Amino acid sequence: MKFITIVVAVVVLLSCGGVSANPGGASGSEKRIQELIKQLDSRSWDQAAKELVRIGDPAVDPLLRALNENSHGLSARASSPLSKIRSEKAVDGLLGALDNTKLDDRIKRYILQSLGNIETERVLNPLIRHLGHEDWAIRCAVLRSLGRIGGETAERAAISVLRDKGRYVFESAVAALGQMKSTRAPSHLIEALEDREGMSRIKISRADRKSTRRTPVTPISRMPSSA
Repeated sequence: MKFITIVVAVVVLLSCGGVSANPGGASGSEKRIQELIKQLDSRSWDQAAKELVRIGDPAVDPLLRALNENSHGLSARASSPLSKIRSEKAVDGLLGALDNTKLDDRIKRYILQSLGNIETERVLNPLIRHLGHEDWAIRCAVLRSLGRIGGETAERAAISVLRDKGRYVFESAVAALGQMKSTRAPSHLIEALEDREGMSRIKISRADRKSTRRTPVTPISRMPSSA
């Protein structure tokens, strides 16, 4: 009798929605996931991304497909919920997308920034590898992620680019080291600033020489006579 009572209670709870047979609920359905992914390419993308994170693992494969479509708005924004779901499959998918030669560099920039949300050493090597990328915006994105992840490896990588000639990369490296509260950065920063000051002086000196260079004066004897 007691067993029958328990069974009846469970059935009642299920029918009333007190217990969900599907942990993802209705929002975890494939149809709902597709609707949310389409919303990533709209103004309401932020709310859609949050709901996809709540859905979790069932949303990973559809998000990875969207990520690799090479659609700037959709693909770039698909990286954000993937990085916050943080499952092994999601991280593998983000790292794999970095090697996708068909993806635009702008999309990879978003992926690199999203990897900073994961905050594990597993993503450090792929991030650091992109510090050598020719696009300064890519290098800045990497440094923002390194600042969030922190640790000795990230600190060394950020210090190594303090001598980058690009102003924005230099400023991103300084910001990342500040975020890490690096104690080793000050001496390296002073050296880098001295180098930059020296380069600035060379540029100013060259500019001064160009501005003071005079056009040769034509002797009066060679000037054409007036008619």
